[in-house]
Amino acid sequence: TAIEEGGAAVVSPDDAEARAAVVANAVAARMRGDYLTAAELFAEAAGQATTSAERLHHLLRRVPCLLMVGHHDEAKNVTARVVAEARTVRDLPALVDALGMQADALIFDQELAAAAPVVAEAMCVAEQLPAEPFTYQVVHNLAVTLSSYGLHPQALQLFDRSLRLATSESDRQCTYANMSLAFLHATLDAGDIDERHRLVHDAMYVATAALDPQADEEISARCTALSVRSVLLGIIGHNESAERDAVAATSVGEQT
Repeated sequence: TAIEEGGAAVVSPDDAEARAAVVANAVAARMRGDYLTAAELFAEAAGQATTSAERLHHLLRRVPCLLMVGHHDEAKNVTARVVAEARTVRDLPALVDALGMQADALIFDQELAAAAPVVAEAMCVAEQLPAEPFTYQVVHNLAVTLSSYGLHPQALQLFDRSLRLATSESDRQCTYANMSLAFLHATLDAGDIDERHRLVHDAMYVATAALDPQADEEISARCTALSVRSVLLGIIGHNESAERDAVAATSVGEQT
């Protein structure tokens, strides 16, 4: 149990191990696609946190899990609380992530004009983040938001930045998968034929990288990469391979 000693929170080794186990179980649940359990465990981890930064981190990890099971109102409420607290304590990584999540909700509701200043602020604050591994998830998440908002070049720049910050194969797999989706969107928007060919090539490369059998398997990342590669193969006329990837993506998706 945490106690106060000289004004600082002290946690016994047993408590620290128990907290770490909750987080590990939450991550494992998310990786296997059990998002409701993951959301509950991240909430538990947030309740056990001994610092504001730790609590905000776990609350933010909870939000995508809530969205995956359709709990949109609860996700919005959690995000709003994080934005308010992050502003108060000047936790820039948490503020960027929470602003990105607020933008995601506005984009989902087709409130694109309202999303514009939120996206702009998130991008501005993100420029102040240090190039350190602990900012990986924040940078990656903002890249996903920019891609969904249609800012594909800016999103691809942030995905490239997040790849340099990633320290695990699981993180790299997720980044490659979402980067491939951004490349696909950029491909479909490209007006120049040469530019489109280049983007197809780059998208194929990163989608295949996300399917590296040596990587830790993230179900959602694998499903995304297979779906993207199926579309890309169809674009270049490899219809049998495209159908094979589409079937595989459906099979993986049924595991969630």
